[in-house]
Amino acid sequence: MLSIDSLEQARPVLDLLNEGVWVLNAEAKTTYVNQCMAEMLGYSPEEMIGRPLLSFMTAEMQELAIAKLADRQQGICEIHEFEFLAKSGRPCTLVLNCSPLSGNAGEYVGVMAMVIDITDRRRIHVQEKQNRERMEFALATIHAGLWDFDIATGQAYSSPECYRIMGYSEPLSEWSYEAFFAHVIPEDRAYFESKYQDALKTRGVWSGEFRIRRTDGTIRWIAG
Repeated sequence: MLSIDSLEQARPVLDLLNEGVWVLNAEAKTTYVNQCMAEMLGYSPEEMIGRPLLSFMTAEMQELAIAKLADRQQGICEIHEFEFLAKSGRPCTLVLNCSPLSGNAGEYVGVMAMVIDITDRRRIHVQEKQNRERMEFALATIHAGLWDFDIATGQAYSSPECYRIMGYSEPLSEWSYEAFFAHVIPEDRAYFESKYQDALKTRGVWSGEFRIRRTDGTIRWIAG
């Protein structure tokens, strides 16, 4: 556990951090926040002092927060993602790196959390997910699959319709260029690979027609 004395000595530095710092006592009431932390929720530090942690959280998060506070009393350090409500009522997604605090006798006296605001990151993630779902729906209505390969990471993605075209009833847990290429029949692989390599060299768009073998053994022509 961190000691309350070491925390007091570090306060001048904590005030200058560009990362939020939130300190609670044993009753989970706010005893200290730095300016960065207060600004995340739209308060002044003085407005947050004395208020319980739960009073800043959405109702859905409070039960989980109570359970995690009990873990702090057992000396456990953890990182959590919680939904909070800013002073304006705006929902905020914050990541808290929580450490228990100890008194002079080693007893539990509270929690210190280093806090990062990921609200914008989460909003972008949700928007991207919604956009992809809309695109998948539109493609499925015309029976077109979407296949996406990241050259830098080697990660690949196939839409549900793309799996259906190749004969899968359920998406696979992992997908790759090699997994897709294995469905191309041997007679068309040289053509497919040459198209792929040309696209890599020119950073251009390629299109072509080739044959795949579905999981049930049947062969289908694909326009890609």
